Amino acid sequence: MLTILQLQRYGDRIANESEEYGLALICYARAHSRRKVKSVLDLLTSYCLVQSRAYPAAADMDEQLRSLIEQPKTCLTAIAAVDDEAARILQFYFSGYATLRRFYEIRDEAVTLKEGQQPRYTPLERKKAAAAALTAVIRSAADSIYGGLYDPDRDTALQVDGLLALLGEATVFVDRKFHPCSSLTIKSEEKKQG
Repeated sequence: MLTILQLQRYGDRIANESEEYGLALICYARAHSRRKVKSVLDLLTSYCLVQSRAYPAAADMDEQLRSLIEQPKTCLTAIAAVDDEAARILQFYFSGYATLRRFYEIRDEAVTLKEGQQPRYTPLERKKAAAAALTAVIRSAADSIYGGLYDPDRDTALQVDGLLALLGEATVFVDRKFHPCSSLTIKSEEKKQG
């Protein structure tokens, strides 16, 4: 059985020498290093925001990261069977990155489909699902400025530093017309369809 220090050092080596983010996250979580788990997820979140896409691409994910993304309950249950605290740490911090990644995957679904694949969502459903995921991410990032004042001691799943970029991503959902009863494009399209 590896000690906490060994797990943390192994996670450091993985994080510095490879792009196996999932393995590094699991090592840091098993070492109960909240700071390092958050650091890796902040890095992944930053890459997503800078590139305005899900990062890493599905084809480039390591097996552990893929498992955390595609089968979170199964993966976290397996980790909890060995180390309950590690599973709690991962669940809390990973949720923000996973939701941001989901936003980009939903938003970009139409352009990333392979030939012959059917989209999971209609255009309106895709817009609604993407908006819901982005809203959850924005709320999470803004959680440390609850009430309008920044609280550095408040632990959040997403860094507040990305809030401006997240709000920029939300501008596509805002109706372009400037008038007193401006509403989300989603609502305007619903009225047209209804």
